[in-house]
Amino acid sequence: MSTECTIRFDNNPHGVYYSGQLVSGACELVTTKQKTIRAIYITINGFAQVRWTESRSRKTAEGKSENYIETFRGDEQYLSSRTVVLGQDTGNFFELHPGKYVYPFQIQLPPHVPTSYNGFYGQIRYEVNLAIDRPWKYDNIFRQPFTVISPLDLNTNPIYRAPVEKKEEKQFCCGTCFYFKNDPIVLNADIPYSAFAPGQNIDFKIFVGNESNVDCREVKIKLVQTTEFSTRTPEAKHRTESMKVAEKKLGAVLKLSRKEYKDFLKIPAVAPSSLETCSIIKVKYTLEINVKIAGLHTNMNISVPVTIGTIPLAGTVAGGDSVITMQPQANGQRDGQPPPYSSIAPPAYEEATHSGKLFVDKDEEEKYGKALPFVPKYPVYHSPNAPTSGPIPPTIGHTTPSKPPANVPAAGPTPEELNLGIIPNPAATTPGPIPMYPPVPPADQPSSPPKQPDVKPRPIGWNA
Repeated sequence: MSTECTIRFDNNPHGVYYSGQLVSGACELVTTKQKTIRAIYITINGFAQVRWTESRSRKTAEGKSENYIETFRGDEQYLSSRTVVLGQDTGNFFELHPGKYVYPFQIQLPPHVPTSYNGFYGQIRYEVNLAIDRPWKYDNIFRQPFTVISPLDLNTNPIYRAPVEKKEEKQFCCGTCFYFKNDPIVLNADIPYSAFAPGQNIDFKIFVGNESNVDCREVKIKLVQTTEFSTRTPEAKHRTESMKVAEKKLGAVLKLSRKEYKDFLKIPAVAPSSLETCSIIKVKYTLEINVKIAGLHTNMNISVPVTIGTIPLAGTVAGGDSVITMQPQANGQRDGQPPPYSSIAPPAYEEATHSGKLFVDKDEEEKYGKALPFVPKYPVYHSPNAPTSGPIPPTIGHTTPSKPPANVPAAGPTPEELNLGIIPNPAATTPGPIPMYPPVPPADQPSSPPKQPDVKPRPIGWNA
């Protein structure tokens, strides 16, 4: 290929940002052949989209019935920025000579944008694009998605700390007589609290008292993610996608016997429960306990709603009791320096767990020739000895550091880890080729970023 472009983010190889932070980086364009172009521009977009099709029928003008395919759509726009870095949209053509060109970019994320997500019927997506406007030819477009996380601090709601206990009881008729029943099967389930972060264990205690004459063939527990997708055109409709993200089979409980299970279910990398930031894609979780009954009897089920957050409850992560207790500021930084961090070990960032098909945008395929699949990364809290890397969730306010366990060094971010979203030198943002990316200003001489436009959610179709 005669033209290649690499889009990199400043000190953020994972491409993971929190809402309110500054996204910055550079597009490195390399061309080996001379090109006639009109302009080069960079766009940064954030949006949610829902799509599905249904087969319908209608009457023709002749009164006959015909089948057709109806596409249902839902769209929201959170971020839209377009910057011409070389040339002009309506200017004259000129020659782009072979060589290497580096164009910095930056934009402030709004404080309440939703978390990145990809499901079967829709997605929440953020991406940086560089486009070469070529007359009489298809434009060269290079794209790089990135992950945005809307922090959900589980410490802000005290109800999450309350233990949860649920009980179910079932009796069976004896033979063909509906007046005499066996002793019941009793199912009890307990969990210590109702909110967790990926990487944590859901400790549970399940008691099955089978005093009946019917065997319980299998007892299992699973964590289920349920996503509701909503459309607005041509009418408001809803569809749901349910996915098992973790499961453990516990065994059978024979008639006239009892068993108690004390175990845990590990939460993989999954999207946090939805906040009120996206109205067309909503994610929730339930812990489901199922007892399969032998014969033609109906099974027993217990469903416990749980919340998945991005910041775990204080005292529930090994290696530190102090956690982030406040959301990041809208600007993500203060006086050019990173905000203070908690003493808890920073999370790793892992690709989302998904067992089904991911969303494919047909409009994207038509526009760019092919879809660009993307799986977001989410924070996962491992044990202190597990390796972690990536950006650290920001916070404001005071946090009380905790004493690390013996023989375990206190977790703390390095200066390189703290420098998320470095602000490029404004003097180097002049459109046109530059020899190399500008150096980062020293920490004691913070550089003030150029004033960013006030970006607000706008309807689809709005041109920046």
